[in-house]
Amino acid sequence: MHRYQALLRSFFRARLLACRRKHSCTQEDMAAYLHIAPRSYVKLEHGTCSCSACTLLFFLLYLSEPDARLFLEDFRALVREEDEHEVA
Repeated sequence: MHRYQALLRSFFRARLLACRRKHSCTQEDMAAYLHIAPRSYVKLEHGTCSCSACTLLFFLLYLSEPDARLFLEDFRALVREEDEHEVA
């Protein structure tokens, strides 16, 4: 399970930063939308901590439906790659 947590942390960090830049939001804006403290947001964006399930859901709600679907599809592909790599 640990490898999937690390995979999600890295994946989420990249998507979070890209989303914030795409929408020209400040870190404080994103923290407010995700219902977390700005300091917690900075830790997420730097990849020093993992997101909670609640934070992940608020992020998915922030995205458009096509972007949320893409987020899930891309993470599914990463998990499949990880699983195939482990078997090989």
